[in-house]
Amino acid sequence: MVAAITVLAMLSLVIGLVVNARSSGNATVERREALERYAGEMRALLQRVAPPAGAVAALASVPAGKVVKSAEADATGWVKSFQEAATEAGAITPPVEVAPAHGLFLDSLLLYASSAQTYGLALDLQGRVQSGILIQASEQRARAESVWTNAVGVVDRSLADAGAEPSGLAPPSAGGPAQIPPPEGEKNAGEDN
Repeated sequence: MVAAITVLAMLSLVIGLVVNARSSGNATVERREALERYAGEMRALLQRVAPPAGAVAALASVPAGKVVKSAEADATGWVKSFQEAATEAGAITPPVEVAPAHGLFLDSLLLYASSAQTYGLALDLQGRVQSGILIQASEQRARAESVWTNAVGVVDRSLADAGAEPSGLAPPSAGGPAQIPPPEGEKNAGEDN
């Protein structure tokens, strides 16, 4: 009788462990899928802000006179692009473990907008004051890039912990997402299978 009870107890324990392992496995898969979905949403957003971010970043290596001419034509559009992207990002609901990173992405987009706006301010200035404003705009852009990079680190660590590939979220001023393989069953843009 005691042996039968022991066998039943052991059998119950094994069944409980199997059920727990399965539910834990499902939670891990769901977590990974949520993180991958979020990274995909952010990559799509990155595609839209990469052109203005690249243009703003390129201004750092252009002589002041040419910066002003470029900013005169484009600064308002750049600011609008970054602000719209920040609004879109605000509508994305991130997985809990990357919520702090999502806040950093928003901050970065607003810093990029501020940088573009500061380049626009240089239009009406000249000499040393203009040079100082251009330096400030460049520093804002560098901070935006740094904040974005920190956010990517948080997302990529969470993806790695979930057994997923890195996000491919390079800073917008780097020209868009890094080329990473698409999820299984999907094609890269322009690829015919």
